[in-house]
Amino acid sequence: MSTYNFRPQTFAQYIGQEQIKKNLTLAIAASKLKQEPLDHIIIAGASGLGKTSLAYLIAKMTNSELHILHGPNLQKPSDLISCLTQLHDYEIVFIDEIHSIAKEVGEILYPVLEDNKLNLVIGKDYNTRVINLDLPKFTLIGATTLVHQLPGPLLNRFLHHFYLSPYQPAEICQILATTMEKYHLILAADVIAYLATFTRNNPRQAVNLLKHVYDYSLVVNKTNLTLPEVQDILTNLNYAPAGLNRLEINYLLTINELFGTQPVGLVSLSQVINEPLLTITNVIEPYLLQQGFLLKTPRGRVLTSSGLAIIAQLRKKTW
Repeated sequence: MSTYNFRPQTFAQYIGQEQIKKNLTLAIAASKLKQEPLDHIIIAGASGLGKTSLAYLIAKMTNSELHILHGPNLQKPSDLISCLTQLHDYEIVFIDEIHSIAKEVGEILYPVLEDNKLNLVIGKDYNTRVINLDLPKFTLIGATTLVHQLPGPLLNRFLHHFYLSPYQPAEICQILATTMEKYHLILAADVIAYLATFTRNNPRQAVNLLKHVYDYSLVVNKTNLTLPEVQDILTNLNYAPAGLNRLEINYLLTINELFGTQPVGLVSLSQVINEPLLTITNVIEPYLLQQGFLLKTPRGRVLTSSGLAIIAQLRKKTW
């Protein structure tokens, strides 16, 4: 079963992001009435929240061909020009991680987004000239996890700005239940709720987690799995409580072992766990703060009662 088979085919199947779906439904309806392509779109949000799935869905709902490009691969103008010059009317270009495109590529997009024209510079030095090419009427969708890295002039040329919201546990349970049906699995509500606690409230991680469960069900030839069976699966796969990764586990255990419930400064913590300051603040701490395992105080980082409880669970196993 491919990932594509699990992508939502309608807005009803796309769980969560209700306001965005309403706004998109309106925009698509308006574009059809105007007989024009959908205006350009930026989709911003954390990894795994469904940006690519939303782009696929927009293409399906507008009955448009979707061309997928990856920002890190667009490092010279020709990387983008080759795609733009082969488009047809009403097609969609999706640039994933658009913040990673080279500056020169971004500058090419300015007239493309503003006037639907591609400005090509021909020749060198004093013999250069600019050729303006009219492009087919198309829609550009840019997806980014780091919207703040996009230049203002580029960002402002997108009419629609959609910022994906974090998912709630109930929505993750709904995603798990829907995916479970596609795998022909039978899982009780308490099993689904248990699985949800390991997903970090992230749709992609929820789907990936259920793939592991599905693989197990295939091997044992059993579709109705009990809670103890699922617990054994996750234990064998080394899943940590709350879906914590190794960096986060090391961070929590180190604070607890060396500082207990006393506050610790960021610089001292960086030296102890041997991680750069930016790795701590941008990679390790966000999820711990979000889950209430950690507090930032004027005196430093402090473990909460929830943090101490999760540490007690972690100490039951060697990580």
